[in-house]
Amino acid sequence: MKLSIVEIVLMQIIGYALLWLWDDYVASYLTIVVPVLILVILLISLIVEWIEPSRIPRRYFVIMGISVLVPIVTGAVFYLINGGQLEWLEGF
Repeated sequence: MKLSIVEIVLMQIIGYALLWLWDDYVASYLTIVVPVLILVILLISLIVEWIEPSRIPRRYFVIMGISVLVPIVTGAVFYLINGGQLEWLEGF
């Protein structure tokens, strides 16, 4: 079963939204860490593809790029919904 890019985006949005609703501490850290890791993997993949072209479909690179953007956008939306306040930062 091959998922469309729209379905992948919606699943990621739902997953990150549930994470933000569950615990903003964990969600804020994962919103930072996961996109950075995916971006590093994407950049390494692009460099390797540039040096030695392979048969990796373009869809892989599109999905990886989307996987970098979705958590950041979802986190920004929930940050704005919370009025710029995160529960775990209130003690500082």
